Amino acid sequence: MAAAAKALHGRLLRSGALLGGDPSAAAPLAAAASLVSLPYALSVLRAHPTTFSYNTAIRALARGPRPHLALHLYRSMLLLSSSQHSPNKYTYPPLLAACARLIAGPQLAIAATVHASLFRRGLESPDRFIRASLLSLYAAAGDLPAARQVFDQTPLSHRDLPLCNSLLHAYLSRGLCLHVLRLFRRMPSADQVTLLALVSACAHLGALHAGRWAHAYLARARIPITTNLATALLNMYMRCGDVHSAWSVFHTTRHKDVRTWSVMISGLAVNGFATDALNLFAEMKHHGIQPDSVTLTAVLSACTHAGMVDEGKRILQRMPLDYHLQPTIEHYGCTVDLLGRAGQLEEALALIRTIPLKADVALWGALLVACRCHKNVDMGQMVAMEILKLDPRHAGAWVFLSNVYAAAGKWDLVQEVRSSMKEHSIYKPPGSSVVELDGNRQWVNCDDRPY
Repeated sequence: MAAAAKALHGRLLRSGALLGGDPSAAAPLAAAASLVSLPYALSVLRAHPTTFSYNTAIRALARGPRPHLALHLYRSMLLLSSSQHSPNKYTYPPLLAACARLIAGPQLAIAATVHASLFRRGLESPDRFIRASLLSLYAAAGDLPAARQVFDQTPLSHRDLPLCNSLLHAYLSRGLCLHVLRLFRRMPSADQVTLLALVSACAHLGALHAGRWAHAYLARARIPITTNLATALLNMYMRCGDVHSAWSVFHTTRHKDVRTWSVMISGLAVNGFATDALNLFAEMKHHGIQPDSVTLTAVLSACTHAGMVDEGKRILQRMPLDYHLQPTIEHYGCTVDLLGRAGQLEEALALIRTIPLKADVALWGALLVACRCHKNVDMGQMVAMEILKLDPRHAGAWVFLSNVYAAAGKWDLVQEVRSSMKEHSIYKPPGSSVVELDGNRQWVNCDDRPY
């Protein structure tokens, strides 16, 4: 990269382009130099200081591996006294994008400083690209009220599709899926980015009717279905239990990546088609698609649902050899669940104690569920204690201990457990289900009362 930048610099000097008065001549050199070193870029920009050159270099840095240098370059730009070298509306979208990539820690304060600079220069309100960048920045920071304020203060005539899509995905990233549906209903149009957010929200909500509508909209509007969008549709149909529609999407998707295969395998396993999931995994390998960690989690889940203990153990053991992947805590959790459902509690416990990773609450929790199902009180009590060491507020472990003591007639210990839960405001939330009928969704809790 350094050699290429210096070669370009030499060509521009020999041709006289840098001396010809063209303000855009130094821009490609500034961009190339910025990716080599900041001092080199600054030396080029000081020799040929134009706003266009600075903007080009800032854009290159914002997209590169060191976006924080875009902020340093912006500061040096502010030190120039000439109005011809001051930031303009093209400076800020890439600069705000760099801030969004650096949002952790003190960079949020820097982002607020950039926003203040925009406001002082009067560039905040009129430009839709700046407002979309601001909204994306605050969304990346998790500050949804600020993101929503940017949206609400944008004139209606400037609330274009990119701005609405930024807010949609901000809501989605924070799990506010109902807000995604509400905002979508107010949007005059939609594109692939819009539908990706909508379908993902429907998957999280189990809103099959709205998901089918989104799929039909894609067909009516003749919007091409990308691989990401097809995968989102697959996930939505599987999470809503519509396996037939999921198969239809899968078969009509021309370009399937590893995520598409993984979502289909996982959905089949969860919906009770474990054998089909394992057959699809074999087909995936036949097509030369290399499984990733998510794929193998789905395959182990399929083994669990199918009761294929030996096959699941074999896959876990051969992951490093066959797929060049080291098992993660999720893979071990699936295997503990597999052994636990098969009643092989001692082997599941031995696996937890011998894995190279530190067992977490989810891993012990899988064994606790198995102990409850197979009525292994002694092991269950030990497992509950291990969970409470890691998470003293784990309601499931406390309730298990209470039930064990009650079954043994140890009412003093039952009272002690319940008092501790009450004292620390620990409670087990009631189970609930969601039912959709003719597009209307209703939640029902465990005592059959709607809420």
